[in-house]
This record gives sequence, structure tokens and C-alpha cells, in this order.
Amino acid sequence: MEHEDWVEVLKKHLKRTQLEAHDFPHGPVTVTMQDGSFFCWYDAFEISDLVTGWVYVFTEHYGYHAFESEMVSKVSGPTEPE
Repeated sequence: MEHEDWVEVLKKHLKRTQLEAHDFPHGPVTVTMQDGSFFCWYDAFEISDLVTGWVYVFTEHYGYHAFESEMVSKVSGPTEPE
């Protein structure tokens, strides 16, 4: 299954399509995969979409990343801004 375009994810979850600097908390988002490997970003937040089965990480400086939720064992850190 292909993930949604990041603009559509933001529109669905945040009800807007543009991000601003204050949307990115300083704390890290860590995504741990089923095999034990992990990814960590600062100035980021995550959106876990249970309907589509994808985990999205939006970072202030390094773009966005999408992971199939079945490959992820744990996500920790800030969730979507308000």
C-alpha cells in the first residue's frame, strides 16, 4: 500500500497544509523498527494514521518520512501539533 501525500496527511489531521516553526517541538521523535533499528529526529513530530496504516514523521529541517506501521514496533516523542 502506498502512503498518502504529506499535504493530504496534514490536511486530514491538522486541518491545514502549511507548517510553521512553532509546530516543531524541540524534543526528539524516535521510530523503532521491528528489527531493532531506529531513527531519531529533533525538532519533529509524528502522526500515526491507524486508518491507512502509516506512521509519518515531519521534521523542521529534514523533510517528512513515512513508515508502514506493521514495520514499526514503537514510536515515541511529540505527536501532531494543534
